[in-house]
Amino acid sequence: MKLLAALIGGGASGNTGGAPLSINGQTLPLPGYLQFNAFTVISGFITLLFLAVTLIALMYMVYNGFIWLTSGGDNEKLEKAKRSITYTIFGLAFAFLAFLIVNVIGFFFNVHLVNWIF
Repeated sequence: MKLLAALIGGGASGNTGGAPLSINGQTLPLPGYLQFNAFTVISGFITLLFLAVTLIALMYMVYNGFIWLTSGGDNEKLEKAKRSITYTIFGLAFAFLAFLIVNVIGFFFNVHLVNWIF
């Protein structure tokens, strides 16, 4: 439990993440990929959420494009596919706008809220 508390920052031994961990008098260095705190967890979450939204929107576009191509002249299927593609584009634009707002706020406060994992 002390290890988990120390990893997310300000744990039982006062670590802020990334510093060597001391449990029962033993100092345990953390590997490079475990050197994080609550801020990097939030940053990673924002990045993964944006990535997931983008991938889901791409899948919806492909699926609805397939529905459009296979509508076979059925106006109901065609209109449903067009409407779904329109909503997907609006949703993706909304996600990009939210991403932009998060980055602008981070820029003004000199905080990098997006942690690119690639």
